[in-house]
Amino acid sequence: MTLMQMHDYSQLPVWSTPTSVKGIVTWKSIGRAHAHGASPSRVRECMDHAHIIPVHTPLMEAVDIIYKHDCVLVENADRKITGIVTASDLALMFKQLAHAFLLIGEIEQHLRNLVRGKFTVEELADAAGGNGGVHGPADLCFGGILRLLQGKQAWQKLDLGVDRVVFTGRLDAIRNIRNRVMHFSLEAPDASEIEGLEKTAGFFRRLARIRRAASAEAN
Repeated sequence: MTLMQMHDYSQLPVWSTPTSVKGIVTWKSIGRAHAHGASPSRVRECMDHAHIIPVHTPLMEAVDIIYKHDCVLVENADRKITGIVTASDLALMFKQLAHAFLLIGEIEQHLRNLVRGKFTVEELADAAGGNGGVHGPADLCFGGILRLLQGKQAWQKLDLGVDRVVFTGRLDAIRNIRNRVMHFSLEAPDASEIEGLEKTAGFFRRLARIRRAASAEAN
């Protein structure tokens, strides 16, 4: 208990080796033991069964287990415990994923607005790999928009006044983050990636304001 208090741990696995787990001690298991009239002095007297999942378990399969048992231990291919995932970890990760998800959605919408009216349906379909189901920017995936803007001739149509290589490089990094977020990867975007998403969204917001102002003046 002292170790848990000093380090603010809510769960501690109990093992003889990282591949031989005996159980897990939590504040809940300690409280349960006291509620039953016990005065535990050893971990085995207030130890719960440890729920272990492989490291490659899809997140959405693990969510129910984690919320039901408050935490799970994660083992690698060698059956060695490599970490612990708690309900608090999930809450934080989903918060980070939700923030990234909203920013990515905003950036995608800005990109579709950016190319709307600038390209023919044939050009958009080519960027989508010849997909006959493309009838406008709304039908383009993020990767399709990126492929479109990577072309020099297409880039010139936008007249953004920024470097094409730098801009599309940023979009490619966002594409990688998007793939992780959309597939519910356990690897949530880190602080630098969130900052990159925020800055990119901010760039598009400023660009949209400038274009609305220019359009108002022209009218």
